[in-house]
Amino acid sequence: MKTAECAAMPGERLQKACSISVRIVYVYTGYCSTKSAYTYKMPDMPLKFECYCASLRQASRAISQKYDAALRDTGLTITQFTLLNMIAHMPQPRVNDLAEALAMDQTSLSRTLRTMERDGLIAEVRGTDKRESRWVLGAQGQQRFKRALPMWRTAQKSVEKLLGADAQRISSAAYELSTRLSE
Repeated sequence: MKTAECAAMPGERLQKACSISVRIVYVYTGYCSTKSAYTYKMPDMPLKFECYCASLRQASRAISQKYDAALRDTGLTITQFTLLNMIAHMPQPRVNDLAEALAMDQTSLSRTLRTMERDGLIAEVRGTDKRESRWVLGAQGQQRFKRALPMWRTAQKSVEKLLGADAQRISSAAYELSTRLSE
């Protein structure tokens, strides 16, 4: 597809039409015209970013995809698996407890917890303070967590194999970074 043809297409249609086979992305600035459109070829491998945040987010997405694929048959994502694991090992955690432990914002976490509650994976229980919500595993959550655990272990071993001798060092560096940034 030629640049002029793509320039006349709105955003999403443009991306689909122009990037399917040639992996070319058209970026727009301002109004849609051939003067405001420019192209670049996307590499076949991930980009190496100078920005630490972009690099870590890229790695996070890549590893999340690997774990999500491993857990697919259970119907859980790695985020849900992690929350089930946390709730199973913490005594009736509050949203604040989970958000702090996972370095997540409470709004996103609350939305995820409500979805998991709707699906019967977890249940809300009232704390000693009536305004306080606490979470426990539901029967469905216990079953799916138990079923997912061997799949998670397989994914974990696969990642360890990919990382080789650097696995523990990378894990420790990620923990250290999280700790320093949360201070």
